[in-house]
Amino acid sequence: MKKILLGGYYGGNNTGDEAILRATIDTFQAIRPDLSFTVVSHAPVATEKRHAVQAVNWRDMPALAKAVSQADLVLIGGGGLFMDYWGLDEDSYFRVTHGGISTYGTLALLADAFDVPYILHGVGVGPLDSKAAREHTRRIFSRARLATVRDAESLALLEDIGLKPLPEQIRLFADLAFSLESSPIDLNKAAERRIQLGLDQKTPLLGIAIRFWDRPEPPTVWIPHLAEAIREFLTESRANALLLPFQVGSEGQLTDDLQLSRSLASEIDLPRQICVLDDVLKPGEMQAMLGQCDLILGMRLHALILGLNNHIPVIGLAYDSKIASLMKQAGLGEFISPVLVDHQRLTQMLTLASQEKISLSAKIKAYQEKMQALVNENIQLVLPILDAHRSVPSYANLHGFLIERLAQMQTMDAVLLEKETRIQALSAEAVEARNQATLLDLRLKEIESSKTYRLALLVQRLRNVLIPPNSRRETWLRSLQTLSSRKAQH
Repeated sequence: MKKILLGGYYGGNNTGDEAILRATIDTFQAIRPDLSFTVVSHAPVATEKRHAVQAVNWRDMPALAKAVSQADLVLIGGGGLFMDYWGLDEDSYFRVTHGGISTYGTLALLADAFDVPYILHGVGVGPLDSKAAREHTRRIFSRARLATVRDAESLALLEDIGLKPLPEQIRLFADLAFSLESSPIDLNKAAERRIQLGLDQKTPLLGIAIRFWDRPEPPTVWIPHLAEAIREFLTESRANALLLPFQVGSEGQLTDDLQLSRSLASEIDLPRQICVLDDVLKPGEMQAMLGQCDLILGMRLHALILGLNNHIPVIGLAYDSKIASLMKQAGLGEFISPVLVDHQRLTQMLTLASQEKISLSAKIKAYQEKMQALVNENIQLVLPILDAHRSVPSYANLHGFLIERLAQMQTMDAVLLEKETRIQALSAEAVEARNQATLLDLRLKEIESSKTYRLALLVQRLRNVLIPPNSRRETWLRSLQTLSSRKAQH
């Protein structure tokens, strides 16, 4: 039985990434039922339960290295993995502090060390603003046995960072979620859920999927504009709206679609026409729930893709270039809006998409089927690489890997030594400060016990009795002192 290790942003309770994972497993197993999978996950127990696979914690380096060494193929992707919105720490490889590019670079370097082929599978690239991010991404792609990206912009960026002309193994394909299938059970659950939410089957339904984003404007700025456009559309069309969170996590605002959805619903202020789904659905269920909608407005990329899988017209709120890229590829360039919307323009888009639903659905169906075929074609390119692997690690690779890791450890030791020296200096300063504080405390007690201090305290008390603070007497005394001071100056 061949073993594939899957690496991506899995186990983070993000419906889009879970859709990629589910679609990847299902598509491979439909062709090769004998494959087994291990998933690198943020929540291994939940991933094993949900997807019936083995899983390893993404920050457990020994377990991760063991999983790579036992694999016949390391499959990194899909999703928008190669970007530096939040920077890149070049020293975080193989450490619990790794994240973003260094997370996927760690998998790639481990695969090289154990002579296991790795593939980048339907990934997105960009933005790459820093020199370090561009260099690390270029290196990871150049060493991959096969690398497929999900949009033309990602391919162009790879050329821009130095992979020009593009090597033969780097190709343009499709997002893996285009092959996601909803089961009959998923479809039945979605229909039942709509009834439970009180959303009439005969009333048009607008699906909405937003996320937190504060570049360049925070949600407090763009939410009111978005709410105004949706309110106007719902009022004019007499449609209902369903807000669907695609991620509810514990990593702060960036992973809390539910709270933001509630804020938007409150701002729209049409309680009889709008519902907020309180939980994150499994990928197949979410796709089926989106299938209940007549129109979808989405910031979340995979809300748009799962909508397209249902052949439903979608409107993209382009917080990132990947949204605009998808919409243009699907022939829906006229239905792209910035996050800070022109509410009249967005209302017009919603109305037009609703009116032209039949013709748009036909166009979307043709596009979706093309993307699904590309996903299957991608799988066919992967299988020969998987079958050709023999579990015989190259000692040259292991030697090079060991030398690089020793160099990394030496650099880390130097940093730690510098920090320890600084801690020792600060500790010495703290001891000196405590000694000074002790001496000052003794001196204060000595002063307080002296006859002079007691006499001064007595005089102060008498003064407060004769001239109470903030009294007329004190005000009068201050006036005399001021007058006396002025006369002395003249």
